[in-house]
Amino acid sequence: MNDNVTYDASLDEQMEERSKTTLTRESSETIKVGDRLLGKITEYSFHILVRDKETLSGNLSREQMNLIYKLYSSEGANLSQREVSRYYSDFTFQEFKKILRAFNITKASAPLAPHVIEEKTQDELVQLTLDNKESNYLKKLEHDRSRLTESKLKESTKKFDDLKRNVQDFTEFIETIHFKVEPVEVRKPKYFNNKTLIIYISDMHIGAEVSNYSVYDNKFNMVVAQNRLKEVQNKIFDVCRNFEISNIVVCNIGDSLDGYNAVTTRGGHILPQNMNNKDQFKNYLKLMLDFFGALSNSSLFNDIKYYCVEGGNHEKILIFY
Repeated sequence: MNDNVTYDASLDEQMEERSKTTLTRESSETIKVGDRLLGKITEYSFHILVRDKETLSGNLSREQMNLIYKLYSSEGANLSQREVSRYYSDFTFQEFKKILRAFNITKASAPLAPHVIEEKTQDELVQLTLDNKESNYLKKLEHDRSRLTESKLKESTKKFDDLKRNVQDFTEFIETIHFKVEPVEVRKPKYFNNKTLIIYISDMHIGAEVSNYSVYDNKFNMVVAQNRLKEVQNKIFDVCRNFEISNIVVCNIGDSLDGYNAVTTRGGHILPQNMNNKDQFKNYLKLMLDFFGALSNSSLFNDIKYYCVEGGNHEKILIFY
C-alpha cells in the first residue's frame, strides 16, 4: 500500500480497514507470554487512512507509548486528550485523537503500555500501578497547593492594595474636614442625682434619596435630618427639666448612613442616594457634633454617654464614645 495515498472513505467498503497498527518485536530477545515465547516489543507503528488527506503513518517508542497510557488512563494521571497531546508536538490534536482510536486507548485502559504488561508479573504490575497513582497524587497535590497559594497571594495582594487606597483616600478626605471649635464656658448642671434618661436613635439614613414617585411626600436631605434631630434634642431638654434628670445615655442602633458605594454594605441591593460616601460621612459627623454640642452646652447634664453599633446593614461609620 502506498503511504501517501489520499483516502476517500466513500469508496471503502470495509471501514474497519482504515487503521492498521503493528507491534515491532525483537527477534533476539524473547519473553514468555502465557504458553508462548515472543520477542520483546520495541516499537509501535500505525498506518491510518484519513478522508481526503495523506495517510497518517508513524512510530511510537516504548517510552512514548507508556507515557500515553500513564497520562490518559483514569487509573493514571487522568488527563484529557488535549492535555496529553501537548507531550507529542509532532502530531496535531486531531491526529493524536486518531492514534488513540487506532490503538484502542481509552480512559478505561490500564495505566501501563502493552509491553510493560507483557514483561512484568502481576505483583509487579500492581506495584507499578500503585507507584504511578502515588506519584500522580503527589504531583496533583503540589500543583493544587501551588495554585491555591498563588490564588491566596493574589487575593491578599488585592486586599492590601484596596486597603492602601482606602487609607490614602480616607486620609486625604479627613484633611478636607474643618470644623471650627470655639472655647465654651462649662456650666455646672442644676441637678446632681442618679436619674438617667436613655435615648434610642436609629435609621437616620443620611444620603437617602426619596423617589418623586413614592406614595409618601417625604423629601429627605441634610436640612430635614437636622430638623428631625433638633426635635429629638428639644424633647430631651423638656423631659430632663421636668423630671430633673442629670444623666443621659444616647444609643445609636444603626443605619446612620444610607449606604456605601450606593449599595448596602452587606452586599445587598442598590440604593438611590443624593450624597456620595464622603458627603454622607461628613454630614453625619457634623450632625452628631452639633447634637452633642447642644447637649453639652445645655448645662443640664452631669454625665453624657454615647453608644453606637459598628454599623447597620447599610453604613460604614466611625464610632465615638
